[in-house]
Amino acid sequence: MKNTRNFFLFIFLFFIFLNPADGAELTELLDQFNFSANITGIGGGVNFTANYRIFELSLSLGDFFAEHKKTHIGMELSLLKYSIFYFFSYASMHRDKIFFINTSLYWDALPRDDLLLGPFFSIQYLSVDNLLRADRVGFNAREILFSAGAKFIWKPQGKLAVWPLEVVGCEAGYRAIFGNSGVYFLLKLSSPF
Repeated sequence: MKNTRNFFLFIFLFFIFLNPADGAELTELLDQFNFSANITGIGGGVNFTANYRIFELSLSLGDFFAEHKKTHIGMELSLLKYSIFYFFSYASMHRDKIFFINTSLYWDALPRDDLLLGPFFSIQYLSVDNLLRADRVGFNAREILFSAGAKFIWKPQGKLAVWPLEVVGCEAGYRAIFGNSGVYFLLKLSSPF
């Protein structure tokens, strides 16, 4: 009950502070941001922890981006992300998850339309686990996948833009995964709306 009350209090305060006197103020606020979206993104990478070497394949659906034009601080939100993790040290061990909360905050140190390079951190939370093993499917609200590091994204433009490919990106850095921490590298391809 207390969490529900806090949630509605947060929503109420959010709209009080965001509530413009007229539509012009809201338009002015939205003009300060660049917005974009992708239908799908596919990626692959490796995670190196003290206990595991993990190969990761992922598919995201509904990627939304907002970046402040002056500060170049941006946020990415994915509606769903399905990931399969294969453990090198255990030949038959794998885990798969659908994450429902996927968010990333970044700073673009290269303020160009076709490139993004800078630090970021991301969180993936609330998952349904083991979809490939029907006997062990379960909802997981205890595990958080946290990543932080550097992100590079290239957005082909002009003659180099090849539909359906809109974004080619990679990220590397620290990752806390399955109760372990280590380093990782991930390559991602995305297609536009």
